[in-house]
Amino acid sequence: MHSEPRKHWSTGDRPGQPAVAYWSDAVCEAMLEMEINSREIDVFSASLVQNHLGPLDLNFVRANQHNVRRTRSMIARSGAAYTYLIHIRAGQFQLEQRDRVSVTNAGDSVLFDTHTPYHFSSTHRTDLLAVVFPTAWLSRWLVSPEDHVAQNLPGDHGWGKVLSAMLSAVTPDDLLQFPVSETTVAEQIATSLAITIGHQQSATDASTLSRYRQQQLSRLRASLRERLHEADLDPAALAAEHGLSRRAIHAVFAEAGSSFGREITALRMDTAKRLLDDPRFDQVDIAEIAWRCGYTDPSYFARCYRQIFGTAPMAWRRSRGKSQN
Repeated sequence: MHSEPRKHWSTGDRPGQPAVAYWSDAVCEAMLEMEINSREIDVFSASLVQNHLGPLDLNFVRANQHNVRRTRSMIARSGAAYTYLIHIRAGQFQLEQRDRVSVTNAGDSVLFDTHTPYHFSSTHRTDLLAVVFPTAWLSRWLVSPEDHVAQNLPGDHGWGKVLSAMLSAVTPDDLLQFPVSETTVAEQIATSLAITIGHQQSATDASTLSRYRQQQLSRLRASLRERLHEADLDPAALAAEHGLSRRAIHAVFAEAGSSFGREITALRMDTAKRLLDDPRFDQVDIAEIAWRCGYTDPSYFARCYRQIFGTAPMAWRRSRGKSQN
């Protein structure tokens, strides 16, 4: 049994239509309702080839820099329960879901699910394979797939190397030539994924957060979200709020593979981006945006924003305005 004829979308096929708008429509048609934008609106190009593989969908994507967000309202309209395995072939992919942030590079993979909000972005042109699992089907191999979202699966060692080699070898043309059934290949992918995650968990059991630590981490992150506008917020202030020592604050974040500085910066930058993307704040100057996000120095804020998103805040706002015209 061979794969069904593949479907193809490309911005090059619609020269008279704005590329980002066409790409957004194509992705929503092929996969899920998502909000897509790009700061490379004038030169944006992308293509998508979709194949079926037994119970799975395989999406081969190449695209310039873009940002994707799936909101609670979109989820409410869909109700689809799928788990995506993203394998990066070239470029870089940052994913935020369930209070986690992962950065996935070429050769690595990462999971996200469609029934909780997420945001992901690429820093430049990216080539990736998105394997779409029905979550109920994947649960036969991986208990609670949602527990493993936004956790990078390195492809350069251990079982991650096996998974990476398998996903890197798959091409749209190969799907027409497999000597075994599609379901067998799909099950092999699910098995390799489950072994990779299980092996990674076993290797890090000694540093796995206890339930108490997880609760502590959630409370600390909630406080950071509520207080990110405070320019003088530091580990000592957070420790005083929660009755902990500064050393304990650092330990909680370190055990989660993060740090106070990384957490507060990610929250502030995400808040800044949301404000700059919202037309209701178009009359609010950049200095005010910076102040609302805990930065007293607009120049430093602009440098931080450029470092994360690749462009200055004002340029980001202008590019968003162009995409709406």
